[in-house]
Formats: sequence, structure tokens, C-alpha cells
Amino acid sequence: MSVEQNTRRSFLKDSLLSLVAIPIARRWPMSNSEGVTVLLEGQADDLGNEVVSFGLPLPFAFLNDIRKVRVTSEDGFDLVASVRSLEPWRVGGRGGSIRSMLIQFKLDFSKQRTRRVNVRFDRQAQKTASEFVPIVKTLRDEKGMSGPRVLAVLPAEWLCASGIVGPQTPAASSANYSSYDELVAKNFPGSLANLDSQVYHEWLFDRTTCYYKMYVRNGEPKYLTAAYHAANFLREHTRLDGPDAGIFTLKGPDLKYVYPRAMHIHYLLTGDERPLTAGKLMAEYCFNHQDPVYRPGSLKPVPLGIDPEKNRNFWTLRHQGYGLLGILHGWEMTGDKKYWTKARECVDAYYKHQRQPPDGLPADGSLRQNWALYDPNEATFPGATSAWMMALLLDPLFHYW
Repeated sequence: MSVEQNTRRSFLKDSLLSLVAIPIARRWPMSNSEGVTVLLEGQADDLGNEVVSFGLPLPFAFLNDIRKVRVTSEDGFDLVASVRSLEPWRVGGRGGSIRSMLIQFKLDFSKQRTRRVNVRFDRQAQKTASEFVPIVKTLRDEKGMSGPRVLAVLPAEWLCASGIVGPQTPAASSANYSSYDELVAKNFPGSLANLDSQVYHEWLFDRTTCYYKMYVRNGEPKYLTAAYHAANFLREHTRLDGPDAGIFTLKGPDLKYVYPRAMHIHYLLTGDERPLTAGKLMAEYCFNHQDPVYRPGSLKPVPLGIDPEKNRNFWTLRHQGYGLLGILHGWEMTGDKKYWTKARECVDAYYKHQRQPPDGLPADGSLRQNWALYDPNEATFPGATSAWMMALLLDPLFHYW
């Protein structure tokens, strides 16, 4: 099929073929009568009658009525729990079923540090509560980097089925791809050395989301604990006011260090409103600094030895990827149609770029650019593209699709 015969749909489909090697989880066949067992691990030294608080992500179209949720103890008795929706699924530019909900209840950990509860969806509990304790009061420290007093750990099968970090397969089921998970596990301990790093480039790329994906695939507390720390470090180093609100303060204005997806995931799994606030500011920054149209005529060459991105206009697939990702999460966090419209504009621009390359050379399906106009320190090809940068754009393209 020629490029001219392609449609925007085929553009998305063909662009995503490189992801075919990734095992994509089938929707877990669940009914509302089924429940999920949650492992609760006490983290504080002075445990007593604790407020357990966590976000529970749900698969698309799984639950619409929060009143059908109940929490039962290990011996099957209903606990008095407060439950509310954190966010609806927003698919195809419209709202849908409950995407995640906040669950809180009290449980005694004075005699045992590890307990389990079951969350069920078959009927309303006999007794419910309507008040919620501020999330900060359930944490071991106010900033949240040490995590909660009681850590709620969900099984990998449920997390993968929920789509909380996109399509994933539990590591235990990765079969021929198990070497990937083995490599992740091998390198994880070394990554913890940078959890409090003040060196900005050690936060390139999205460390928080990486840890959360590891947690989702494995269901192991160590990954969740690392994600808690990374998410709150990122939040603590996000500018919350002024014209550059949303940027990573260790780096300064730079779109590729702005990670609203990380804040969004953390909010959905904790109910903490602080990362939601930061994530919305990040998404707004992405919205205001994302121009998907490549205009080589407006770009000037940069001298050799000069940072190609400092205080100048440029265009790369990497920045397009993080910008579009921020816009998509802006739509999901806020429901503001401007984000959905902008996302469509971005995809239209990339499709047009493919069919009518701005350099005037024949279309070949790539998103080409004049590399000398970006960074002659690397190359001076008049028509080039980056495979690894394209991978960063494929991520939000798949999310959009």
C-alpha cells in the first residue's frame, strides 16, 4: 500500500507494529461478584489501630456504582470503610466507568504487622463511612517519600488487568520475554542509589513511572516503595507557581523532564491530591509548550560545541513524545476538552508530516527532520530520524490509539 493510500488510522496502526514484540495483557475475565485480595504491610515502628488508605484501580467498564464496594477482613466480616471514586475512565474523548477509587478503613496492627483484606463488588456493605482522613496523615513523613504507615500491595494480575500503566503482562506470565524481567530485577537495586539525586540528568527519563510499571508487572512491595519515594521527590521538585509552573526545578524549563504521567499514576494508586495538583500543572506546561508541526524554515543552525536545546527553537521526536503524553494525561486528569482537541491536532500533524515531509523529499513513512538544524554535534544529515526518539513518541501514540 502506498503512503498516499494510507489513512490516519493506518498511520497509527503501522507505527505501532514495532510494539508487537511486547506481550499485551488480555482483559482479565472478571465479574462484579469477584474480589481482589490486598496485602497490608505495616511500615511504621509504632503501629496500632491504623487508618489504611489506598487507591484501587479498576479495569475499563468494570464498575459504575461505588455503592457496590465492600471491604471484608480475613475472616469474612465487613469492615466499615469509606469509598469514593477518584477519576472516571475517559476514553475516546468522553467519560466512562470508575477508573480508580480511594478506600479507607481502620485496622489493628498492634499484634501483627501483616494482614490481608478482600475488596468485593457484589453488594453494599452493611455499614459504611463517609469521612476521609487526609492522605498526609496516613504517611510516615509529611513529604511522603517514606511511604504510608501501612503499605497496601495489590496482586500483579489485578494491576495489569486494570490498565493503570497501560497494557501489561504479569512478569510471572512473560514466558519467552522473562529475560526482560530478569534484567529489570538485576538492575533495580543499583537504581536506588539515585533516589535522592540532586543531579538533574539522573532523573532522565521518567523514573517514577518505570518503578510503577515494575510494581504492576510484579506486585512486589519493593517496587511500590521505590515508586512512592520517586513520585514524591518529583513532586517536591516541581514548580507550583509562576510562568514556568510544572517544570522540574533541578533542570529548569525543559519539556523532556516534565512527567505528569508519573503524578497521575501516583494519584490513582494513593488518592493523594498533591501529586494531582502537580500533575495538572505539568500537563498545562506541556499543553502550552507543544507545537507538533515541524517548520524547518523557522529554525536556525546552532554552532558546533553549543547545547542545541538551550534558549532556542528546535523540534525533536523526543519532545513531541513527552509533550503529547502530558497532553493525554491532562485530558484524563481534568476532562478538559482542550487537551483532547490538542491531542488530535498533534496526531494529525504527525500524519501530515509523514505524507508530506517538510523537507520536500519523497515520503517514506518516517518523521524526518534536518539534523543539522537540531544538533550538528551529532550529525548533519539533511533528512534523518531517531529510532530511540521515535520509541518515545510511539508510547503516547499507542496511548492515544
